[in-house]
Amino acid sequence: MKIAVISDIHSNIYALDKVIEDIKLKNVDMVVCTGDLVGYGTRPNEVIHKIKEEKIVTIMGNYDDAIGNLKIVCGCDYKDPKDAQKAGLSMQFTSYETTDENKVYLRNLPKEATFTFNNKTIRFVHGSTRVINEYLKENS
Repeated sequence: MKIAVISDIHSNIYALDKVIEDIKLKNVDMVVCTGDLVGYGTRPNEVIHKIKEEKIVTIMGNYDDAIGNLKIVCGCDYKDPKDAQKAGLSMQFTSYETTDENKVYLRNLPKEATFTFNNKTIRFVHGSTRVINEYLKENS
């Protein structure tokens, strides 16, 4: 079983289109997206449409949670105050730009997906198995 895993698209429809094009050349059996469809980029609705159109198994990322549930912060791990300020602007833009229908879609994404193939179980999450915005770093 060949599985393609994608994540953190962040409203970049142009990159998503290219990645899907490449995945189709690889003859994979399943595509899984581990979240963060929206944010930062300018095309959240187009990304969501493409994910639905391609029937990609998708779980919720912290940015999807924030936009779908009308939160004011994304739960991101910004150390620099300037980065946090830019993220706030991105949240405002993305919240305004994302349709109500797509916010409902984001809000209803599952927080994990588990599949069993050939007696092996694979669990897909965004962040960690505990919290979708937990950053796991090599030296933490």
